[in-house]
Amino acid sequence: MWSVFAAMPTELFKFQTVLESLFVLSGKIVDLFTLRALQFDEVILRHKLAVLLSLLVNSKLFVGGAENRI
Repeated sequence: MWSVFAAMPTELFKFQTVLESLFVLSGKIVDLFTLRALQFDEVILRHKLAVLLSLLVNSKLFVGGAENRI
């Protein structure tokens, strides 16, 4: 019976190592998704800026806009 308890620290150490590996892996996955979300936000922001600039260039709000073109 005592041999069962003697083996427990070894099994607990293995289990702790697996849990730590899973924790590190989940952290890497969260970092990856966060990076992808930030890159996607940057693409959306660039697109919005491009649309806004094209609207300004083609509108009367822009100094020297479409009405002053040759």
